[in-house]
Formats: sequence, structure tokens, C-alpha cells
Amino acid sequence: MNPHERFEAYIKLAEFGASRHDGRREYEWKVTLGLWAAIVAGIATFRGQPLPWWVGPLTILMYGFLWLRGIWVSNEKDKRLSLYYRQQAEKILGHGPDIIQPLVEMGRWQWVFGFLGDWSMLFQLATTAVLLRLADLFIK
Repeated sequence: MNPHERFEAYIKLAEFGASRHDGRREYEWKVTLGLWAAIVAGIATFRGQPLPWWVGPLTILMYGFLWLRGIWVSNEKDKRLSLYYRQQAEKILGHGPDIIQPLVEMGRWQWVFGFLGDWSMLFQLATTAVLLRLADLFIK
């Protein structure tokens, strides 16, 4: 491949990673807003019927580790892929760094708990926890 063809391929790969990330975020927020709506609807539906103590913590754990963590890991991989190929394209143009770091995989710790350091994930998790606490207070 000549430099122009490589540049075009790198840009397409960078755009591919970015578009996957953007598409996934749309589903992420739809599911999150659906969960929040279900919690708010539950306040009116279950009024006077106390929830078991474990409903809130179990919901937070399942939502956080089964949904948000999975979304974050996939988004992080796509962001890294997009950045890597964008840097490759910039290097062809002579604008990027001379030495490009290889595409770095996530370590085990980051794969499991990395989402807790992302402001968006923390906001969604904290808002869910607050809504669950309000539901517990208003249902009783």
C-alpha cells in the first residue's frame, strides 16, 4: 500500500471505532433512562408495600457490573482503537508523534473496575442509587 492508501485505511479504522462508540452510547442512555423510569414508576405502583432490603444493593450491583461495566469496557476498547489508528494516520502526514505506542490492552483490574473512574458511569450509578433510595423512602 502506498502512503495515501494507508492513510485512508487508518482514517476508516479510526472512524469505525468512533462510530461503534457513539452507537453504543445511544443504547446505553436509553437503557439507563428506562431503568430510571421503572424505578420512578415503582414508587407509585408499590406504595405501601415495603421492598426487601436487598433490592437496592442487588440492583446497583447488577446494573453497575453487568451493564455499565460491559458498556465501558467496549467503549474503552473502541476509543483506544480509534486513537491508535488516528495517530497512525497523523504519522503519515508528519504531524503525529515519531513513536506511536502499540495498541494497549486493558489490565485485569482496569477491565473489572475501570468504569468506576469514568464520570459518566459514576453519574449513572449514583443517580440510580439515589433514585432507589428515594423509592425506598417513598414506597414505605
